[in-house]
Amino acid sequence: MGWYGFNTGSAYTLNDVALTSFVNTIIAASGGAFSWLVVEYCITKKLSLLGLLSGVLAGLVAITPAAGYVSYFSAFIISFAGGIVCYLVINVIKVKYKYNDTLDAFGIHGAGGIVGAILTGVFQSQHVNNDVSNGLIYTGDVHSVLIQILAVIVVLCYTIVLTWIIGKILQKIMPIATTEEEDKAGLDQLVHGEKAYFYGELNKLNKRY
Repeated sequence: MGWYGFNTGSAYTLNDVALTSFVNTIIAASGGAFSWLVVEYCITKKLSLLGLLSGVLAGLVAITPAAGYVSYFSAFIISFAGGIVCYLVINVIKVKYKYNDTLDAFGIHGAGGIVGAILTGVFQSQHVNNDVSNGLIYTGDVHSVLIQILAVIVVLCYTIVLTWIIGKILQKIMPIATTEEEDKAGLDQLVHGEKAYFYGELNKLNKRY
């Protein structure tokens, strides 16, 4: 419900752009889930509920920059691409380089946001929103895409620098990383005294039967 609020609500009124944003948000949730499951099945030959939900989130992230600027079909393409890219970042690139991405925040919100921002410059339509010029597919001009790429680079630089500064400050005050033992036990158990997930117990039960 929150996603409809900040996508649709960004118009600050109830007009054609707000309604387009609302419909595009619904389409994107479906498109991201669909593409994620397609890639997941092609690679693992399995479909998972976690994959479905991750795909929904990836599609929503990808369409957010473009929700009020693109057509319905373009929204599906953007979310479809977002689902594929986010899956590969999380299940291929992260696995290969073994970096720590808690909750796959960068894998979905970072990668999906980058995809959506750049593709906004490709698919933005003046027919949908008079406040923007037509994008690459309508004019063949890469100007709008280059603007989006520049914006992405600026945001990445800003985020990296500020995160590094905040991390260094926190490092002086408190530990900012868990130990190997804490990782194995799980912070749900250590901090809250309870378990959020029971996959280990379910696997043991499945093996027993």
